[in-house]
Amino acid sequence: MNARYQPWLWAVLGMGLGLATIVVLLGLYWWQTPLTGGARLSDVATQPVTAVLPAVMTSTATPTATPTPGPTEVVEPTATPSPTPTPTPLCGGPARMNILFVGGRFDPQENGDVVRVIAVDFANKQVRIVPFPRDLRVELPQDFVEQTGYGSPVKLASVNLLGGTYMHALAKRGDGAILTARVLDLNFGVKTDRYIAVGGRVIDNFVDAIGGVSVYIPTEINDPTQTGAHFKPGYQVLNGHDALLFTRIRYDVGDLGRIERQTIIAKAILQKLAHPSMIERAPEIINYFIQARYDLITDLTPEDLNLLYCLGKMLDPDTDVIFYSVPKELLKLTVAPIYVGPYQFNSSVLEWDERFVQWVHLALDGKIPPKLDQPSPSSTPTPAP
Repeated sequence: MNARYQPWLWAVLGMGLGLATIVVLLGLYWWQTPLTGGARLSDVATQPVTAVLPAVMTSTATPTATPTPGPTEVVEPTATPSPTPTPTPLCGGPARMNILFVGGRFDPQENGDVVRVIAVDFANKQVRIVPFPRDLRVELPQDFVEQTGYGSPVKLASVNLLGGTYMHALAKRGDGAILTARVLDLNFGVKTDRYIAVGGRVIDNFVDAIGGVSVYIPTEINDPTQTGAHFKPGYQVLNGHDALLFTRIRYDVGDLGRIERQTIIAKAILQKLAHPSMIERAPEIINYFIQARYDLITDLTPEDLNLLYCLGKMLDPDTDVIFYSVPKELLKLTVAPIYVGPYQFNSSVLEWDERFVQWVHLALDGKIPPKLDQPSPSSTPTPAP
């Protein structure tokens, strides 16, 4: 090739390399960008906090003194047990990813009627789902109280609303879920890595999209406060509207009983998704959530979804996905003052103490079995999808 053309060749090659680099960088940026444009939980700079816990949590136990051997006593060396090796995480994921799930009645920025922490364990091929009742009486972070003038304590359900765009002109979508994550850390020492906030329409439309769910309802349910809230006992297939309605009924069982009903629907959805026909539709199902931008807010990225999809293909929904039920003896239903914004009211709340905190951490770590005395649709065969 003539030497006078070589500079042009190098220029073209340089432009091509530059464009390729830009494409790669844009691809990496997209790969690690929240799917719905929600604020990132990882970007929130928070001051170190000390959990604000009830006074009954202060331990009064006196440490037991360790006996000192006498001058002529010979202490035999004790072999130190070898540490148990940590399994290599599957799918190239982290050892564990804690995902906060917040559900509003209609909108993802309303009161969080559903609050769960989902511990996705890539090392042990397991998913553990731990509920936090909406009526828990919790403290808000001090910096948030000072910035907003809101009072504290509050009900856990109201935190999602207080931190979101409905209450703050400068808030971003997802800030309510982020504040909920901070409250869980402050009060219970539970740290989360990602969040998902959904409105009820997502559940309604999604259940319809997968053709309904098969559930077993152990006893007749009738809630006169909600239109159409009547369910007969036995096996039945619920459409999206009825599934959402079923998860909202607490007229006869209170908040803890409603958590169990939500678990029944969640298990039924997992069993439906585990069917081979549903696995093949996974990209379509993921795309459905991506398109539901107004009813879903998350800081999950395409990279995160790829990890979750990889692990999800390996899970048995009956054995590898564990739903925990809050032991009723760990909470006390009482009437106490709470705040809604700057206003104080007396309201029915659930008080908790150190026993509940310990139970939460043991459950998230998978160190205790789930409560087994609640009816489960997986306890007996269900109809095929």
